[in-house]
Amino acid sequence: MKLQKINAPLEKTQLGKFLHIKLMDDEIIYYIEKDIIFLHHISDINVFKQFICQIHLAGLVKQADLSKSFGINANTIKRWIKKYKESSIKIFLNDKRRGHSHKLTPLYLQVCSILNKTR
Repeated sequence: MKLQKINAPLEKTQLGKFLHIKLMDDEIIYYIEKDIIFLHHISDINVFKQFICQIHLAGLVKQADLSKSFGINANTIKRWIKKYKESSIKIFLNDKRRGHSHKLTPLYLQVCSILNKTR
């Protein structure tokens, strides 16, 4: 069964040790402390999958925390992470885009750069 909708918390919620998430105006917002590091439209499933894999592989969030926070089966998240490790970002770009853009902040780009160096 394909993920149709992301169940993001309406209130700012801690996800792992440093990361917080919140749903606001159909955007899922990811924070470290008070700084927004990334956001995307709630319907952009592929960007969501990619970011979930990145933050888990960077050691920021456990699979169990992701499963609990977003209401996604832990085995589904494990499958995404396995596919991401095998094919990197390409695995999520094969699906059709839904027409919503996501915004990269300078802090997110810095985090991605650090994550890529640790892989």
